[in-house]
Formats: sequence, structure tokens, C-alpha cells
Amino acid sequence: MINFELIKLYMRDFMSHIESEVSFTEFQSAIIIGKLDNNERKSNGTGKSTISHAISFILFGETPAGVSIDEIIRDGQEHTVCYLDVKIDNDLYRIHRKRGKKTELKLFKYINDKWEVEDRRTNTQTEDALKKLLKINYDTFKNTILCAQGKLSEICEAKTGLERRKLLKEPLNLAIYSKLQKISNDRLQETNKKLELDKNSLLSLGNPDIDIKQYNNLLNDNSICISNINTDMEQNDILLESKRNTLKSLENLSNSDVKTITTQLSEINVTKRSINSSLSILNNQYSKQTNDKNKYINEKSIKDKELIINQTLLTELEIKIVRKDEEINKDIEEYDAREQRGIKYIAQLEIDFEKYSKPLPDGAQCDLCFHEITDDYRKSVTEDHVKKAKELSTQIIGAKEKFEKIKNKKILLKNELKESTQHKFSLERSKSSIKSVNDKIDEINKFIKKLEEDINATNNLLEGKKQELSILENKEKDLNDALGKCNSEKETNDKLLLIKNEIKELDDKKKQLINNLSSESSKKGSYEEKIKNRTADKIALEGLNDKIKLLEKEFRIRSKVMRAFSPTGIPTFIIHTILDDLQIEVNNILQDFRPELSIQFKIEKDTEDTLDIIYMQNGNERKYNLLSGGQKMYFSFAMRLGLKKVIEKQLGINIKFLELDEIDAPLDEDGVEALMNIIRKIQHEYKILLITHNSSLKHFFTHAIVVENDVINGSKVNLIYN
Repeated sequence: MINFELIKLYMRDFMSHIESEVSFTEFQSAIIIGKLDNNERKSNGTGKSTISHAISFILFGETPAGVSIDEIIRDGQEHTVCYLDVKIDNDLYRIHRKRGKKTELKLFKYINDKWEVEDRRTNTQTEDALKKLLKINYDTFKNTILCAQGKLSEICEAKTGLERRKLLKEPLNLAIYSKLQKISNDRLQETNKKLELDKNSLLSLGNPDIDIKQYNNLLNDNSICISNINTDMEQNDILLESKRNTLKSLENLSNSDVKTITTQLSEINVTKRSINSSLSILNNQYSKQTNDKNKYINEKSIKDKELIINQTLLTELEIKIVRKDEEINKDIEEYDAREQRGIKYIAQLEIDFEKYSKPLPDGAQCDLCFHEITDDYRKSVTEDHVKKAKELSTQIIGAKEKFEKIKNKKILLKNELKESTQHKFSLERSKSSIKSVNDKIDEINKFIKKLEEDINATNNLLEGKKQELSILENKEKDLNDALGKCNSEKETNDKLLLIKNEIKELDDKKKQLINNLSSESSKKGSYEEKIKNRTADKIALEGLNDKIKLLEKEFRIRSKVMRAFSPTGIPTFIIHTILDDLQIEVNNILQDFRPELSIQFKIEKDTEDTLDIIYMQNGNERKYNLLSGGQKMYFSFAMRLGLKKVIEKQLGINIKFLELDEIDAPLDEDGVEALMNIIRKIQHEYKILLITHNSSLKHFFTHAIVVENDVINGSKVNLIYN
């Protein structure tokens, strides 16, 4: 624990002060009063509170509410200079701030009987060094060290638990957790959206490995078929070329009629080739449309299976028996109540144990019961106290064991509540997946219906072309018959007819081979494209799986972070931890002030709006509004001083200074007497300054700081020994 003490304050041209100096080593407690134009009855506006403002400005660079940084410079002056000498453990430091056109901050350390400036290049670096040295921020400082009028009894006089928690949050610097909760919740929702999108994408990809294997087998068979067709086409082209050369030789031997018929046959042949080409294109188009339809039918089959799986999962989730959240929360609330009763019970046992563990006072008379302390009485009471303390120790151990079982049961109930929440989430996700699959099936059905319409149209075109081809073939047959009749040489005519038929068969075979090659080539392209797409899907699937794992891990972490930053998370844990220590500290302080007074904190459940204070006198509960002015002062001051001690213990620093700014203004005589009694009891531990308008309180103090102010010269400080 680091000890922090004020040694000396110096300020020049700071607000109303010309040049003032306060040496804190000359007194332990002092009253600060004002004198305006040499009249003690006029003390407003003299600059009493400026002492406090100067300390805040030097330590933290803060100015009074409503006063800008440039307004702290005394009217008519170009700059102000202030410094504060402080002792931190055994080291002496000087914190020096100057404000002119800009702020200058320097940190000195007293080494070898002289002040040496800390080697810092910028104000920012010096500010960082000062923060590490002080270990306390301005909000905590003003809420624990500086007690202004109306602030001392805020926690005690708060009407609701929510108000009390808010008053604790500022000195404990817990407001940051509300911002952190909102940020973490936004990031959690963002992660959840990404996770749902990726999971839906994962379901739509199916199993690429099975499809790739199937398409590779089909592609292998397709390659063999294409190779065989190419071989057949080469042999057919060689034979066709030979037959055409023979036909040309025979045609030269025919008469003119033969040539006319041959010309017509040639034209028919050209027309037939055009029709066959159209048929080939239409056949390819029909094949592609049929393949696309089969693809969508297969895809629909996969989606149908996926739908069945999701519907089965939904049925399993819907029939799963899960307790309602209300029932689980009711059990949690019951165990919360039992836990709080346990805390209260253990705290009371520990107070009783501490009471019976203390030895009798060293006087001739007991401070509590005023009984004369004889040797026999001391021996008898000591034995009775030892016995009672031993019984209380056994009761405390047993109570803590039961308390631990209650806490474990609460953990189990919270896990059950978490599983219930997960069950609801799984139900919603399953319903969402079913809707997504149904939408996809509807989309596929639309594609299939459109393809069926296209296939029917293509088939009608095919039938029309086939009819045209049939008519040409009948005409070709008639021309061939006429050619045979008008040929003068029977043998030549027979040869011509035979050769033409052979050529026709070879042409038809070539066309069929071309059609087959085109069909197989289309299949090859389709298989290669499908393999390419499914390979890409496989890579995407692997990436999605990895991404989903990372997102699920991120979601779990972000959920924990959000719960930690929520009002029932870290802030409640900190407040609950603080309350245990605060209750002990406040009761210890009250034991020194008024042993018959004590408090207990009561928290019904882990919510943000519950924090009650039970005020007790001689173990009996008392309402705060029925307490006397003095009792309220004792409770309020003990609460503020206890909070100061708890926070300083956490920070590892003991600031031996208290400034009380006009806190006596609303007090009655009983309250004022209590305040003076408190100051007398704690002034050995803290340097105390009381700012007041009541100059009659001077007789309670050995020293008075008089702040004199006149219109011409401004304010100055005089330390007076009473």
C-alpha cells in the first residue's frame, strides 16, 4: 500500500488568488473560512473552494464545472502558475502546472536536497507518468477525497437501489461497461448473422465428393466413346471419297436426262444436308434441355431429402421435454434469495464472532455494560466469550458449506436455463432451414416447368424437320427410279444407282456419327463443367466448415464477453465484491465512532435495480428518515470514508487527505456536533480541511485558514493558530 500525503500547495494568479500558499505540514486539521473586504460576516466569493479547485487542476488538469481552462487565469493576467508538493511513501514530488497560451506540466522529484525535473519530452508523456504515480483518476478522487455540500449523504439518502448503484458506479468507474456491452452485443449479432448465412450456404452445397466421383466415371466412358466415333468417321470419310470419285466417272457416261435428274438429286442432297444440320442442332438442343431438366430433378431430389432431415430434426426438437424458462428462473430466484439470506446470516455470525473474539478492555469498567471488571469477572466473561466464539466458528464453517452447495445448485440451474435458450434457438434455426429448403424446391420446380415447355417446343420443331426430310427422301426415290428408266446403258444405270445408294448410306452414317460426336462432346463439356463446379464447391465447403468453426468459436466468446459486460456481469460482481468489503469497513468505522450503530447491505437478486441499506442501532433495524441528525452524519461519513478505504485498497494507495466543502450547511446542532466528533477521531489519520461559512466552528480546530479577499487586490491565504 502506497501512502500519499499533501505537503504544500502554491498558486499564483489562479482564479481570484493573487499568490497563496498552504503548508499542510503545520496542522493536522484546519477550518477554512472567508473574509470579504475585511468583514468576517461576508465570506461568499472569497476563494475558499479555490484551494480544492487548485488541487484538482494540478493533479488532473480539471477545472470547476462551468469554468473553461482559460477562465482559471486571474483577470488581467497572462498566465497562472500552481504547484503541489506531495509525499509518496518516502519520496517527495512536485507537480507543477502553468496555463498561459497553452498548458505546461512538469514533474519534479526531490533528490540530494534539490528539485530535479523528470526527463519528459511532452506534456502527454508527463501526464502518463503522473497517472502511474497517482494510481487514481479524477472521478474517483472527487467522489472519495472531496466531499462537497449535498454529496456526503447521497448514498444513504438515495430512494432506490438503482440510484445507490449509480452513485457507486461513478467512483468505481463502471459506466464504461454499459458502452462495452452495447459494442459487444452489436458484434455478437453481426457474428450470428454471418454464421446463419454460412450454415445455409453449407446445406445448399450438398456432398461434392460423391458427385465428382460420379461425373469422373461418366467422363471416362464419354472419352472412350468419342475416341471410337472419331475412328469410325475417319474410315467413313475415306470410303465416301472413293465412292464419290466412282460416281463422278459414271455420271460422265450418262445422257443429258441423267444429268438433269442428277442435278435435281444433288439439289435434294444439299437441302437434305441443311435439314440434317438443323436436326443435329435441334437434337443437341433437345439433349441439353433434357440434361438440364435431369440436373434440376436430381437437385430437387437432394433438397427433398434435406427437407426430410430438417423436418425430422424439428420433430425431435418439438417433442423434446424442456422446462419453461419461468420455472427455471423461479428456482434461480429461490436460490438467489437463499444465497442472500446465507450472506446475511454468515455476516452476522462473523460480526458476533469478532465481537466475542475481542478481549475485555484494559480499564476498571466495561465500556459496553459499565460493569466493574474484577479478576473473577474478567476470567468468567473471557471463558464464556472463548466458548461462544468457538461455537460461532463452528456455525460459520457449517453455514459456508451450505452456502457453497446453494451456489453450486445455482450454477446447475443457470446451465439448465442456458440449455433451454439453446433449444429455442435450435427450433428457430430448424424452422428457418425448412423454409429456405422449401423456397429452393419451389424455385427448382419453376425451372423444371420452364424446361419442359422448352423441350416440347424443340420436339415439335424436330418433328417438322423430320417430315420435310421424309418428303425429300420420297422425291429422291422417285428421281432415282426415273434415272434408272432413262439410262440407255442398263449396267451403267445400275452402277449409278448402286453407288448413289452407297454414298447415301455413307452420308447418313457420317451425319449420324457427327450427331453422335456432337452429343458426346456436349456431354463431355457438361461433365467437365460439373466437375469444375463441384470441385469449386468442395473447396468452398472446406472453407465454409473452417469459417463456421471460427465463427462458432467467435460467437461463444462474444456471448461470454457480452454477458460479462452486462449489468449482471462484471459490474454486479465488482459491486458485490465491493459491498462485502464496504460493509466491513463501514462497520469498523462506526465501531470507532458509535459502537451501537451498524449497517447491512441487502441484495435480493442479481439484477441492476436492487441494493438496500439496513441501518441498525444496538442490533435493531432503524429507518433512515427516523434517525437523528447526528446518527445520519455518522452513517453518511462512515459510508463515504469506508468507500474511500475500499477503493484505495483496490488501487494500492492510501491518500491521507479529506476536504469537506460546506457539508455542515444543512446540519442541525446534533449533526454539527457529530461532524466535529468525527473530525477529532480521524484527524490523526487524515489531513482534514473543512470549508465553511460558520466561523463559530473555529474553536473546534487548532488552526484556521482565512481566505481574505478585497476588490482591488484579490484573494490571499493566512494560516492562523487558534
